[in-house]
Amino acid sequence: FFPVPRFARPTGRHPVGVRDIQCGDNSRKLMARIWYPAGSVAGLERRAYFATNEYPVMEAGLMQALGYNRSMVRRLAAIQTWSHEGAAPLEAGEGELPVVLFSHGFGCLVTSNTQLCEELASHGYLVVSLAHPGSTAALGYPDGSGAVLAEDCLRTIARPGLLDLAMGVLGAGSPEERKRATLGWSSDAGMKALSDTWVSDSRRCLDDLSAGACEPPCEDLVAVANFSRVG
Repeated sequence: FFPVPRFARPTGRHPVGVRDIQCGDNSRKLMARIWYPAGSVAGLERRAYFATNEYPVMEAGLMQALGYNRSMVRRLAAIQTWSHEGAAPLEAGEGELPVVLFSHGFGCLVTSNTQLCEELASHGYLVVSLAHPGSTAALGYPDGSGAVLAEDCLRTIARPGLLDLAMGVLGAGSPEERKRATLGWSSDAGMKALSDTWVSDSRRCLDDLSAGACEPPCEDLVAVANFSRVG
C-alpha cells in the first residue's frame, strides 16, 4: 500500500552534495537544507530521505499532522536520495552559482520536492530549502533539537471557510481563476500572517547564509553562491 519510491537520477552533469544549516536567533531558530553541485563524491554514500538524527521528530510530526502510521514513516525514511552529505562543492568562480530558495507548503517538510532540488543542483544551482518552524509538519535541527506543527497553525488552517478557499485554488479551471482564488486565499487574515512570517524567515535565512552567520559554517558554499541572483 505504501511502497518505497525510487528517485530518478538527476539529469545534470554534476553530482549533488547536501548539507543542513541552522540560523536565525533564539526568538526564531531556522533550519535549511542546501543542495549544490558537488565535485567528486567518491567514497560518499547517498543520503537517506530522513537523517538518523531527525527520524524521531519526523515520525512524531507526520503521525500528528498528516495521520501517517509508523510503517509509512519507515518506508518514507528508507528512500535513497541522490545527495551526498558533506561533499565538497564544485570548483567554481566566486559568486558563480545562482541561488534558488525553495519554501515548502503548509504542513510539508524541508525534504519536500527533494527530487526537484537535486535536479536543479545537478545543473549548477545552489538550492536552499527552508523549514518554517511551526508551519512544517516536523523539522530536525543540526543541534539535535526538533519541532512539530504548532497548534495555533492547526487552528488557523481548520477555520470555517478556509478549506473552501483552498479548494478554489486546487479546482481552478484556468490561470485567471487560479489567480483570483489564490488572491482570496492569501487575503485571509490568518494566511496573510503566516505568509508574512514565511517572507521574514526567507529574508533572515538568506541574509544569515550570505553573511556566514549559520551553524555549521559553510564558507565554501557561500564563496561560490551568487546572492544577487536569487530565484
